Amino acid sequence: MDAKAFLFASSERGGVQDLAITREKKQEWIKQYADLMENSAAMVFTRANGVTVNQITQLRGKVRDTGATYLVIKNTLFARALEQTGKSVPDFLQGVLAVTFCGEDIAPSVKALEEFQDSLGEQLFAFVGGIVGEDVVDAKGAQKLASLPSRDMLFAQLLAGIHAPATQLAGTIQSGIRQVVSVLQARVDQLTEESV
Repeated sequence: MDAKAFLFASSERGGVQDLAITREKKQEWIKQYADLMENSAAMVFTRANGVTVNQITQLRGKVRDTGATYLVIKNTLFARALEQTGKSVPDFLQGVLAVTFCGEDIAPSVKALEEFQDSLGEQLFAFVGGIVGEDVVDAKGAQKLASLPSRDMLFAQLLAGIHAPATQLAGTIQSGIRQVVSVLQARVDQLTEESV
């Protein structure tokens, strides 16, 4: 089941939505949450008060473009999924919350959330906390994830770190060879002068 079908799944009877959730549907949601958790490098929790459906739809699109998934969650079912996956249930898991399930590259997803918050203000959209690996972080910690370098930037830094010592070593070896060649050339010049 895709995230959209998962989010809007409900049954209708005579034009009225049935709000009761069957045990099977609850198990399905717990499994969906657990699957998303297993495939996420981080989860960022946010609270939206007074935000329109159109604004949330736009946010979902921006988050999706970063390779992440944004869902409004059912706290009790989400807590069960956390327990099933061996993660701690955070204290901030109360009230109406949404979770952004971030892929391998965390920063772009959190930056999308941060830009959305900047456009609306903290009164309408706020960071609540996050889970990175096994660690629970507070709202400030979750928001700081936006300042992490991107995955590509980390690879570039790693390659630069590996390349720099190799370049220095090559330079050192090359200068040593130059010195040896200079000494040999001086000896050849000396021998040439003596033979003349």
